[in-house]
Amino acid sequence: LCLGGAPAQFMTTLNGVAPVAGSAYTAGWAPPLNLMSITDMRPYVVPGNAGNYTYTVTITDQATGCMVQAPALATVTVCAVVVLPVNLLGFTAVAQYKTAVLNWTTSSEATGQYFDIERSSSIKDWHTIGRVSATHSVLENSYRFTDYAPQAQTVYYRLKMVDNDGTYSYSQVKTVKFNTGNLVAGKVSWFPNPTGGVITIQTDVPVAHMLIADLTGRVVYEQQNVTNGTRCSLPANLAQGMYMIVFQVEGEVQVDKLLLEK
Repeated sequence: LCLGGAPAQFMTTLNGVAPVAGSAYTAGWAPPLNLMSITDMRPYVVPGNAGNYTYTVTITDQATGCMVQAPALATVTVCAVVVLPVNLLGFTAVAQYKTAVLNWTTSSEATGQYFDIERSSSIKDWHTIGRVSATHSVLENSYRFTDYAPQAQTVYYRLKMVDNDGTYSYSQVKTVKFNTGNLVAGKVSWFPNPTGGVITIQTDVPVAHMLIADLTGRVVYEQQNVTNGTRCSLPANLAQGMYMIVFQVEGEVQVDKLLLEK
C-alpha cells in the first residue's frame, strides 16, 4: 500500500477472517504501533522517510493463551513517498470593522507542525504576529485568526506552514483594505491608563462587546454588554506592556491602546 498524502491503513485478519468487536483476542505489532486491541481493526502507519516498511502482528487468544504469527495473512508492506507538510485548500483575509479576520482550510496535515501568521504593510518586510498549532489530522481542518491591530489602511497577510522537520512553505498573499470611516472616535473612555490591572469604563452609549488583545492579536480579556461604571479586572498573569482595547459600539468599532504597568 503506497502512502501518497495520507497515512496508510490496513486491517488485521485471523485465518482469513476479520475479528469482530468484542472478540477475546489481543494483538502486538512489530515494529510497535501503540495499538494492542485486535478490535481496533485499522492501525495507521506514517513512516518518517521514503522506503519500504514491513509490519508483523502476533495475535493472542485470551481464552487459551495461544499465540499465532501468520506472516502470510498479517504482514503489510508500506511504500512511503515524500509529501508536502500541509495541503492548503483555501485561505481568505477580510476586514471586519477595524480588525482583519483570516480563515484557512487544510487537509493531510500528518507532518504539519504549526502555522505562522505574517503581516506586512509594504509586501517587502514581513513580521510574525501569531502562531496556530496544526491538528496533525488527515481530514479537512478549518482555522481562524483575528488581527486586532492591523496598523495600516492596507495590510498584506500570508501563512508560513511549517513541518515537523523545520521545512516550510508559504501561502498566497492576501490583501485587506480598511475603511477608516468604520472607526468610532471617543465614544467610550476608561481609567486609569496606564493601569495596574483594573480599569473602569465610562460610556453614555451601549457597548455590545469589548476585548483586550496583545499586539500579536491574541485576546487576553473580553466581556459582553458593558455599561457605564463597569470594572474590568485583567488576568493577573498578564505581562506588562502595550495592549489594544476594542469596543463594539452601535455597530462600529473603537480601538485604542492600553498600557499595563506592574
